[in-house]
Amino acid sequence: ALTGTPTAPTALRGTNNTQIANTAFVLAAIADVIDASPDALNTLNELAAALGNDPDFATTRTNALAGKQPKNATLTALAGLSTAKNKLPYFAENDAA
Repeated sequence: ALTGTPTAPTALRGTNNTQIANTAFVLAAIADVIDASPDALNTLNELAAALGNDPDFATTRTNALAGKQPKNATLTALAGLSTAKNKLPYFAENDAA
């Protein structure tokens, strides 16, 4: 009815046509998007803040990871050595620091 507070039947989830979307349908759709996300991350603003408001977040992270020390056999071996008093790891003539 279109008098007083207009009412309409609630469309089924996933309905994608020109049917009227009532408040219940819209709230259900929003709940589906938010799902079980924590309160600190359930709005677009909170998500943006968590990503540092970086519009190019994926590239920033990719570049940061690209700058990491690549895996190197010598460095890996050094990292795996046990340390003890009076024990100093060394490089052989073919190794590079």
